[in-house]
Amino acid sequence: MKSKLIISLATLFLSVCSLCSNAQTSIPKGKAQLIEFTNATAKFKVPSGKTWTIHSAFTSYPDDDNSYGVSIKSINGIIQADISNKKIGKLLFSSNLLANIQPLVLPENTSLELIITKRVGEIRSLYDRSAFLNYTETEN
Repeated sequence: MKSKLIISLATLFLSVCSLCSNAQTSIPKGKAQLIEFTNATAKFKVPSGKTWTIHSAFTSYPDDDNSYGVSIKSINGIIQADISNKKIGKLLFSSNLLANIQPLVLPENTSLELIITKRVGEIRSLYDRSAFLNYTETEN
């Protein structure tokens, strides 16, 4: 009886873990996009009748002790990052963090500006390489 209870509890635990895992990794049905951008071209607008789910952003970087990142500079014109004032917005990518971002859902007509940065010691500046934005576009 005790072994059946343990097997039942183990099966229930694995089922719940499987459901949680599937919920975290599911990608909405829609058109997957991968856009290359630079700091000069990092302005985006979600089209009318569409929703964007941002899954990741990333950039290449040399193997050095500096930190490289992609952050939200502004949403709908509201400044989130200002490197001259040492304010950094929501981080979408960092070369020195292992954490993954949670999907970010943007409704129609949302304007978004990103910023690619390099940090040497305490000094953060614009990074002159390109980055990529990975998102899914769905119909409303």
